[in-house]
Amino acid sequence: MLGLSRWLKRFEREVIVALVTTTVALGSTWGAFQRLEWLAIDTLLVLRPAESLESRLLLVTVQEADITALGRWPLSDAVLANLLETLAAQNPRVIGLDLYRDLPQNPGHERLQALMAELPNLIGVEKAFGSGTVAPPPILAQNHRVGLADVPEDGDSKIRRLIVSAPVEREIKLGFATRVSLLYLQQMGVNLEVREEQTHHYQLGQAQFSPLTGVEGGYSPADLGGYQIFLNYRSPASPFDKVSVSDVVQGRVSPELIRDRIVLIGSEAESINDFFLTPYSQALYQYRLNQYRLNAAGSSESLSDGEAWGNPNRAPHYLMSGVEVHAHGVSQILSSALDGRPMIRFWHHYGEWGWILLWAALGTYGTWRGLIREPFKEQSTWLYPLLLVTGGTLVMGAIAYGSLLSGWLIPTVSPLLAFVATTTLTRHRYHQHQLRTFTQRLQDYSNDLERQVFERTQELEAAKQAADAANIAKSEFLANMSHELRTPLNGILGYAQILQHAKDLNSQRRGVGVIYQCGTYLLELINDILDLSKIEARKLELDPKPIPLKPFLLQAAQMFKPAAEKKGISFYSELDNSLPKLVIADDKRLRQILVNLISNAVKFTPKGSVSLSVYPVNSSKLSRDSSELDINKNTKKNCIKFTVTDTGVGMTPEQLEKVFLPFEQVKESQKLAEGTGLGLAICCQLIRLMGSELHVDSQPGQGSRFYFELTLPTLNSKETPILSRDYSKITSVSGTCPCLLLVDPSADSRSIMSGLLTPLGFSILEAATAQEALDHLNNHHLDAILTDLDLPDRDGISLIESLRQQESSAKLPMIALSSHVFTDARERSLDAGATAFLTKPFHRSDILQLLERHLQLRWIVQEDGERQQSQTSKTVEKTCPPEMVPDTVIEELLHLARKGNLKDLKRRAKQLEQDHPQLRPFTDHLQNLAGQYQERALCEFLTGYQTQ
Repeated sequence: MLGLSRWLKRFEREVIVALVTTTVALGSTWGAFQRLEWLAIDTLLVLRPAESLESRLLLVTVQEADITALGRWPLSDAVLANLLETLAAQNPRVIGLDLYRDLPQNPGHERLQALMAELPNLIGVEKAFGSGTVAPPPILAQNHRVGLADVPEDGDSKIRRLIVSAPVEREIKLGFATRVSLLYLQQMGVNLEVREEQTHHYQLGQAQFSPLTGVEGGYSPADLGGYQIFLNYRSPASPFDKVSVSDVVQGRVSPELIRDRIVLIGSEAESINDFFLTPYSQALYQYRLNQYRLNAAGSSESLSDGEAWGNPNRAPHYLMSGVEVHAHGVSQILSSALDGRPMIRFWHHYGEWGWILLWAALGTYGTWRGLIREPFKEQSTWLYPLLLVTGGTLVMGAIAYGSLLSGWLIPTVSPLLAFVATTTLTRHRYHQHQLRTFTQRLQDYSNDLERQVFERTQELEAAKQAADAANIAKSEFLANMSHELRTPLNGILGYAQILQHAKDLNSQRRGVGVIYQCGTYLLELINDILDLSKIEARKLELDPKPIPLKPFLLQAAQMFKPAAEKKGISFYSELDNSLPKLVIADDKRLRQILVNLISNAVKFTPKGSVSLSVYPVNSSKLSRDSSELDINKNTKKNCIKFTVTDTGVGMTPEQLEKVFLPFEQVKESQKLAEGTGLGLAICCQLIRLMGSELHVDSQPGQGSRFYFELTLPTLNSKETPILSRDYSKITSVSGTCPCLLLVDPSADSRSIMSGLLTPLGFSILEAATAQEALDHLNNHHLDAILTDLDLPDRDGISLIESLRQQESSAKLPMIALSSHVFTDARERSLDAGATAFLTKPFHRSDILQLLERHLQLRWIVQEDGERQQSQTSKTVEKTCPPEMVPDTVIEELLHLARKGNLKDLKRRAKQLEQDHPQLRPFTDHLQNLAGQYQERALCEFLTGYQTQ
């Protein structure tokens, strides 16, 4: 017993789920909840949206006024024959007679018999089940044009099922709705096909018919007889056109209401009492039904409360006539076969039991999980179960409603009962569990209080030490960054002031070089911080491309030979001969890693040597992320080891622990505390991004060794690609000079871009706003557009989109410019239609490379330019000998060229051409050189004239 008690406590939630599921499942199987399930089904049927009017059916009904006018019931055979003749004259597809005619109703019996024999589309009815069976009309029975008028009732006397066929005296007979529908569909070319004969599954057009078998929907085999399906009513209010018998006989019905339709004839007179209960017969739904009728009729009248909720004494509000029930059956068969309207199906009993088990488990585990979590574990234990039950009921209703719309009626009452029962029992068990554990918790809290106070004190002390260390690191970093930023800024601002007051700019060219070097260094400091931020934000991506490995390594190593020689240390490059010629890697990031490592080695080595060694290693292990670099599944991969060794100051074990942390520097003295302290941190992160790790071995006073291995794809290529073009030697564009539109709100930025490109022969059109750019586009022929993304009157992204939509600029190369590096400006601009993206500030080679690529440009490099200028100068000297130009003019022009005053030089050349037209070749050459800002070539050309 003790073992059983422990087992029950251990699995108490599972026991609750099992007991409740078994109880509810048995009750559902035995029909204990059937009336509640029927109520839920009726509620869902009424709440679903009403469907449109059924245009294929017309109901001809016998009203009380018809019986009064004709003076008898049943209608005489003569009246019925007259009605059938009138209907047949309008060519209906099928006529369904839902009036019993087993006995003659003279006068007119012979005439009616003849019509029944003549009309091939006339279907009669018979009653075969229950008390008081009624035989069919003999003639129609002989021609097999009779259907069963019986409608099966559920235990609550409501009609929810339709008889498709049933055995009657060892003969299978079709239901009235089935017989009418099949005759109509045969005329439409739709015939019944057998899909599975054993399970009685039939295909009729788009619909697949499956009978109720007694193992679904709460029905048992004893409830079902023959082939029955669930009746899918079309809408609460009558969705059919209706006319009275008197209207048809007296010709008051439009032929269009009859032609090509199914016409059903039946009684709706209250005295005949041919009415049935349906899912729409509940008083709860009468307000909605009557309002629907008012809306359908377009009436502006309102009903009183009593009329709106229905009057139990008025049968039409609560009951549905037999002919309308058959009409819903015919509409269901036709809509399913022709329009694909879903048939209503039920789950098997096994599915219902599984559904009950699921909701029982949700109630148990949902209640338990919720009660042990905030905010309910400290509050009253009834609030969460109440919310859970309410939410579960709403979810169940939504699921059931959605399932009905797709053609499935799922059980709702039994799973909800299981859900509520398990929620209640679990809440009770949780309450008991809380009471049992409360005393133990108090004891545990008392025992743990002293330990928690002690641990908290230690944590506070550790946090204080960490905060103090962070403050010290921050102060050191800010002080170091202040020094690093002020040093280049001093050079920039100092030489800017010198140039501002200089009279001869040519004498201050060294200052321009210093400004450029300081600005480059300042940009490198900013880029280091941004690179680390990008890596930490996971926004930095590699850009692998084929690179020739040995030339690439030699180029990176040669950068530091002058610095090493200046310090008096040796620098070696050891490149193994077996290295692959061509590898796939991100050349920019790999160069950044090597430059950082070699730079640190040179900086921290006061004497001795620094070496770079690269060689392949035998390793079958590939980097975990090397697949990202593999652009071809057939490429071979080599594992290559990179090592940078120095004989410098080395590092202690304590320093090795911090060497890869951001803003940390290993310094022997203040003299060596240079840089941001981000280089090694960036290298470490970049190597991890490439799928490897950066390692270091170091001893104080003996030097350090940094090494890493990369698994790189290699390519077999006979030709080794050129690393990069030397854009510094480009002097001008070869051929036609391109015309560029530069859109930038900053006048300084436009001036810089114009100063970079105009000397090379580019024609620059400037615009400060988007509107100015559009004006230039309409008035000039452009070759490319460069636009900043931050414009005063319009977003640069929208400007690119609008330019792409215009025919004149749809195919122009567009380069987006932006100073934002952490936003998604690049992706947004490229998505909008930009050809390329360039981040400010940029190098001259960056913009030239983009223009070369997208405009297919060819350049005149320095050697070609000098050769061409030399030939031009010789041609000018032959055309205009030096003796033709006065010496005073030569000295004046040479003075202007040496001062860098090219504007006045061009103006003086134009004046000289006006005064001496024969010197036009000479003046044209001067203006051409001045327009390209070739100050040195101008001085050499004029000096040559002066010496001659």
